[in-house]
Amino acid sequence: MTHLSIKPLNYISKEMLNNKPINGKILKFIVLGDSHVIADTTGCLGKNAFIYNKVLIEISCRKETNHFNPDFIIHGGDAVNNGKDEASFELFYHLTYSEMIHKGIPVFISIGNHDYDISKPEPDSKNFEKFIGNTRDEINISGTNVRYIYLNTHYCFEPVVPKPAIYSYFSEKENEDIDLLKRMNSTNLYLIDFHSPFRIKDCNDSLAQNDYHYLQGDQENLFKNSINSNVNVCAIFSHHMHTMMKCKYNLKKTFNEIPFLISGKGGNCNIINSYGSYYEITLDMITNSIECNQIMVTI
Repeated sequence: MTHLSIKPLNYISKEMLNNKPINGKILKFIVLGDSHVIADTTGCLGKNAFIYNKVLIEISCRKETNHFNPDFIIHGGDAVNNGKDEASFELFYHLTYSEMIHKGIPVFISIGNHDYDISKPEPDSKNFEKFIGNTRDEINISGTNVRYIYLNTHYCFEPVVPKPAIYSYFSEKENEDIDLLKRMNSTNLYLIDFHSPFRIKDCNDSLAQNDYHYLQGDQENLFKNSINSNVNVCAIFSHHMHTMMKCKYNLKKTFNEIPFLISGKGGNCNIINSYGSYYEITLDMITNSIECNQIMVTI
């Protein structure tokens, strides 16, 4: 595929947005995640890739029929099922480029746990960076005061009796995740995406607190304490749990609850629930209000 020699998807998408100022007071975008694309050696699309492709086709059809015309797409990670497999990244690239980028829709992808190559002593993101790009960034939505920040919930293995556990965390290194949060200011509106969710009472709390699907309490506190009290966060998006949930989240005690959306049905499949789903989101940049519509894609 000749386009693979051009640029990683996140880089292309950032250039596209820079050259595509948003007019008016309304911002429209898509949130999805967990496509888990697997390259099939037969040359056919496996089930995950098939569902992901159907999701992209649905987005494209709804755009062409004027049902919903997104300014960009947020993909929250687990683009592929095995971060070691270049062929799966290449297939994900091909599907995303052909159905979205080529049609003028920027797509930004956060990194998920499956996007890491965990075959090495220290999981690495080289394949993700080769095909997709930066594992964290702040995106200026041109023509607006909206900033979209996607973070890297790093993955490591911590030995816990009786078996290893996966632990996820935000990096506190210079110019990485926590620094991006600390630089947020009161003049902008912010959208934040990261792969692993927090455990939110009465919403996504069906698993034990120490389950690897959640960022643990120390990471949630670090996240909250890194955001100044005068910063306006319009919504937070997360994934990893293969479900769709609309939660409310108290970022600060003085803040009103904000939308915390979990979107994890972008392609992964199982015997019980084989369907695709994503959110169409409209942000009113005057009132800072969010409208969210879940789209189901039947197989």
